[in-house]
Amino acid sequence: MSIVTRARRNYWIFLCAVILVTALFRAPWLTKHMLWTDEFFSLMFTNGQLTDVVPPNEIVTAPPDVVGLRDAVPIADLPRIMRADTHPPLFPIALRLWREVVGESELSARLFMLGWSLVGVGFLFDAIHRQVGLRTAVATGLLFAASAPMVSYGVEIRNYGIMTALIICAANALIRIELSGYNIQRVVAFSAASLAALLTHYFALAPIVGLGLYATVRLKGRSRVAIAGSLAVAALLFCIIQLQSFFAQRSHFDSNLEYLADRTANPIFNTFLRALCLPGRALTFDVLNNQRALALGIVLVIIIWLRRTKPMLIWATLALATIGQCVTIDLIQQRVATNFIRYTLPATAAILALLALAAGSFKKWSFASFLIFLIGLGTFASIRTMNHPLRPRWNTLFDRMKVEQLSRSDIVVFVRDPNNSWPTQVRYAAFCSEIGPPISQVVFLDKDRPLDFDPAARVYIITSDWSRPRVADHNFLWRIRGDQMGSIYAFGPQP
Repeated sequence: MSIVTRARRNYWIFLCAVILVTALFRAPWLTKHMLWTDEFFSLMFTNGQLTDVVPPNEIVTAPPDVVGLRDAVPIADLPRIMRADTHPPLFPIALRLWREVVGESELSARLFMLGWSLVGVGFLFDAIHRQVGLRTAVATGLLFAASAPMVSYGVEIRNYGIMTALIICAANALIRIELSGYNIQRVVAFSAASLAALLTHYFALAPIVGLGLYATVRLKGRSRVAIAGSLAVAALLFCIIQLQSFFAQRSHFDSNLEYLADRTANPIFNTFLRALCLPGRALTFDVLNNQRALALGIVLVIIIWLRRTKPMLIWATLALATIGQCVTIDLIQQRVATNFIRYTLPATAAILALLALAAGSFKKWSFASFLIFLIGLGTFASIRTMNHPLRPRWNTLFDRMKVEQLSRSDIVVFVRDPNNSWPTQVRYAAFCSEIGPPISQVVFLDKDRPLDFDPAARVYIITSDWSRPRVADHNFLWRIRGDQMGSIYAFGPQP
């Protein structure tokens, strides 16, 4: 067997091994019931059910299924409907097509995300392999597999994991051009990945611009011109496809992103503090407090700096551009985007590549020890992150209702705050997910409206802040409390 054949065989063996390990790290998440607010909205996006899914203060006898596809709008209508949100339309369209072919379940949607996570680790492995060789590529893949943010967003039904995978694909194409010269396939791959990333999430802009700046500095001659032209084509196509919708969405950015407002006393200091914590959080997510994440991040940055090499430049550019985008937004608009690692997820992948490249310059035992420490830290954080309170077990709230089997005469009441209706929509989405397509009557009732229903009907009231609502001509039957998920009060007819 020739050296080239052996090297190629080893490449495929270790690539498949890294992909398998990555899948195994994410496998426990596939069956852990943890749909939370943003994921419910992702499923609602795929069927076009965004807002006002049930008219308030009136009993609806045929309520829509906002999680399944039974009442979904045509796919062609999704770009128009997404104008009511703050995201581009590629993710809900792609997930909708997947769900129609593979299935509507939560597991199906998570498998869709897992597939993109495996695409990301595969192209990252290939890029590092082309830069420095097999050992460092394996190290990068293992860090990607164990990193808590990458595990979490590798199966979370949101667009951040797909955006990151697409940016890794663009970086891979650029590295191929830098090392082997340009051809039409590589240029088209870079342009297509860049455009797809922008149509997946607007925060892909800075990473793509960062890769373009890197190409401007590092490439020469026709390769530089080809990359510039491919970016121009991607930008033109984005404007044709999405610019009008982007301007229509602008009015929603302030209202939908109110949770990002920075109300601290020292927003500038806190912005840079959060940014400095990101290298440490690339492995640990939110498991460490700010002080420990900052200390870990400083140590890792020092190691990267002391072991810096030319192959690190593209990944450092990608990380700095991604983090710099969020820092700029936080400083200008007094936001806390740097506090949410999902907005800097492409930087997380780049930081993992930088750590592997730094470790690659160590001697054998130092390399193994450093890698074991990082993988162990990521594994520990991944296990802890699975129990994050934002990912509640909705089935514990709805189990009693499933046992009693709703009938068409039952009435399910969702208590609604007229000034903030999204918690009600989330509870209704969870209800659709757990109970199945609603067969009972449903009403979104404002808190100040009286509760007066058919005396012969059983009434379930799903709320978050009522101590015990009163229902005329009904006995109180039972209550289930689901902590941050809310409570269910069951009432039946008088004997």
